[in-house]
Amino acid sequence: MMKISREWLMKWMPSLAVLVALCPAVWAAPLYEADFLFEANERYPESHGSTITMLPSGDLLAAWYAGAREKASDVAILGIRRSPKDRQWSTPFLLTDDPIRSDGNPVLFVDRDQTVWLFYNVMYGSGEGRTRQGTGWTSCKIHYRTSSDDGRTWSFPRTLTEEWGYLTRSKPIQLENGDILLPAHDERDWSSLFLIAEEGKPVWTTGQRIDCGGGFHWGNIEPTVIQRTDKSLLCFMRAGGPETRRIWQSESFDQGRTWTRPVTVSLPNPDAAVDLLRLKTGDVVLAFNNSTVERCPLTLALSKDDGKTWLNFRDLETEGGAYSYPSLTEAQDGAIHVTYTYQRKTIKHVRLNEDWILQEK
Repeated sequence: MMKISREWLMKWMPSLAVLVALCPAVWAAPLYEADFLFEANERYPESHGSTITMLPSGDLLAAWYAGAREKASDVAILGIRRSPKDRQWSTPFLLTDDPIRSDGNPVLFVDRDQTVWLFYNVMYGSGEGRTRQGTGWTSCKIHYRTSSDDGRTWSFPRTLTEEWGYLTRSKPIQLENGDILLPAHDERDWSSLFLIAEEGKPVWTTGQRIDCGGGFHWGNIEPTVIQRTDKSLLCFMRAGGPETRRIWQSESFDQGRTWTRPVTVSLPNPDAAVDLLRLKTGDVVLAFNNSTVERCPLTLALSKDDGKTWLNFRDLETEGGAYSYPSLTEAQDGAIHVTYTYQRKTIKHVRLNEDWILQEK
């Protein structure tokens, strides 16, 4: 066996380090790490609707809503952050709370000016019982707060939509021209739309609605979007009602101003949110419930052709129960982070890479 001297290592180690940095795929190995962000307690017995993003500093920031139950007046938006240096989550903290109304569906986003945005929904009608027109989610306004110091302090809450019925769910994207597209939907008729801030300015307009015609509880909601290689936009949506049970899709070829008529794709959907993420490699990750009847399993799929075809389906959860509302982001080191609702009691976080998705089961 050849011996490697200390002098040889000292001479060639810098070059080896450069080689590893330039050719990460050569040295890559499947990565999977999991933990929980939060423990259910007397004050916050239920948790749901998480979001996660990477901050300008490289820290991760996650948020979700928690309280007695979905739509209860005590529901607040909680947050938690983690440094890439120690990989330890902070103690959960209160991000925002309307003291007399239910808050829900937080969305975190960092724009090119390194402003951190928190979008969320505030319920102005009754949250009791099944949602009806004028109550529950149909009575929401979209609010937002911003931070210019890496998410440590926040502006006062502002109202983005005065009209009741609009909701957020998935992260925005910022186009090359600076426009920010915020995915939203109208809970009153279950149609999807995008709120657009041109060149990042805080003046929001709406593009064309995406409406399959199903109506309240039967339509297409909670859009998620990516920009493809040819600059067109691909949008996936949750399917309502007991009949469709497939993910809805629409495309835009004019930067989100107009959208094609929605069609269903072959991927199943049990009336549950999905999320899309375009990676730095150009590949696309989809997180969704790979079922037509229940929110289990929770699955990741990978596309290497801008979402036309999907391969290497890997399950995050397969045991009985509900695992839902996934949120995806990519960290500086290329790791994929996903958070999701775990049995409505807590939020689970997983750190993984493409090699884990591609790994043979």
